[in-house]
Amino acid sequence: MGKEINFRWKTSQNPKVHQRAINRVLRAINENVYNDDLWMGRFFVRQHAREVTMCDGVLYMAVELRFYDHKTKKYSSEWLTSNEIIIFGGSKIWGLMNDFIVEDIDVWRTEKVREEKQDWRAASTEKTMREATSLWTWK
Repeated sequence: MGKEINFRWKTSQNPKVHQRAINRVLRAINENVYNDDLWMGRFFVRQHAREVTMCDGVLYMAVELRFYDHKTKKYSSEWLTSNEIIIFGGSKIWGLMNDFIVEDIDVWRTEKVREEKQDWRAASTEKTMREATSLWTWK
């Protein structure tokens, strides 16, 4: 396990402290999916954007996370606060990753996942992010 989250992020007015805590959560999730024998690195999450605001001496950070699939070249976005991401060891992000895989991509209904032998660990995340299209389109 890597470095532990610095719990001073709760009271810190420094955006870097919040960002480092978020990065640790995202890194842990990506490493787990990468090392998983079922998904073999097929899915990953990245931070796409962030907004930082100070109100009454309290720092508020919101970030846009994108959940990507190497195979379908699709992604889904979610805006969350740093509190939602970091609290409870990133359980909210784990839930969103699961929803992306099970509901958005719908792998269990549309694919024979257990028969899939493709190892996605060598796939380029930058290429997938460049080529990916959103699951949700505005009309």
